[in-house]
Amino acid sequence: MKSEFEQVKAEVQNAGPRDFKNGTWLLKYVRNFLNKQDFDARLAALARKHPGLKRRACARKLIKSCSRKAGLVGGIAGGFVNASSILGFLTLGAGLAAGTAAFLAELVYTFRLQMSLCYDIAALNDVRLQAENPADLLLVLGAAAGVSDDALSKALLESRKMHSQSPLIASQFATKLGLAMVSKNAMKFALPVVCVAISGGLNYYRTRKVGQMAADYFEREEEIQRMLGQGVPAPDHAEERIILPLVFAMARADGKVDPKESQVFRQCMETLRPTLDPEEWAFIHRMLDAPREDLIGEVLKVQDPAMRKAVLDILDLTMRIDGEIHPEETRLFAQVARCFRGEDPFEEDTFPEFD
Repeated sequence: MKSEFEQVKAEVQNAGPRDFKNGTWLLKYVRNFLNKQDFDARLAALARKHPGLKRRACARKLIKSCSRKAGLVGGIAGGFVNASSILGFLTLGAGLAAGTAAFLAELVYTFRLQMSLCYDIAALNDVRLQAENPADLLLVLGAAAGVSDDALSKALLESRKMHSQSPLIASQFATKLGLAMVSKNAMKFALPVVCVAISGGLNYYRTRKVGQMAADYFEREEEIQRMLGQGVPAPDHAEERIILPLVFAMARADGKVDPKESQVFRQCMETLRPTLDPEEWAFIHRMLDAPREDLIGEVLKVQDPAMRKAVLDILDLTMRIDGEIHPEETRLFAQVARCFRGEDPFEEDTFPEFD
């Protein structure tokens, strides 16, 4: 996978930053990807790779595999990117520095994984995604990225509902989605000291969400018209909102907040900002000063395995980042881990050992 990432990085470096800055990159990648697909060959390949599996079981395997790859590439890119690379992307002309190329390559690599995942899940359900009318793919990817509730998305939904091709609407929607994805990706890498854990964990979680939404969308093709009348359902970000209160609690667990711990909190806040609505931000503000019992009560509501992994990865980073592990930090980490294992979070007879 590392060699594949390097190939994408070289491709992005040769292309330059212009299309990424104006958002037009996304539709080009979508059409290029769809034009290269052979539906029958792809479906046959899926049957050979997963013989005898029913449609939903095969989709689950595909989601798991793509999510793991997305998480791993987030960690790989984190080793190349720094804050100056992001600033360079905003100011560069024709060329790309190595760190900037890595940041964009991670975006493209993950986006291709998500497109491939959507295509395969659609194929399993005998839905043919086509380059000349990519509305279905754009709608699923847009909803997963939080770009699904405005006039453009509604116009795209309407064109899909009427079985009409609307190249202009698709182009405008794809441009907006392209800009949003570049912006969100830049936020993950704004602080290099924390980007590996955050990028890897959230890449895994969000690619899994793309797969789950695609499975729900394409599996019920006979209900597509009804679904389109309601719009593509936005992903549930309720589980993401617990990250900030937990990071805040971990940062101050030892009685003082280290500057590096503050960096983790700020980076999480900027990464999550585009996906949380005002009600969820109000919840976060309430939980920042909530008793530990209330915080743990919210942790118990996190059911998605990918989200649980992302939470533990970020808490582990916050705990270690100042170079010291305080007993109270260990206690909080253990309580969250016990929640996820279905154990009593306040059973304090043993705690994990950390080096």
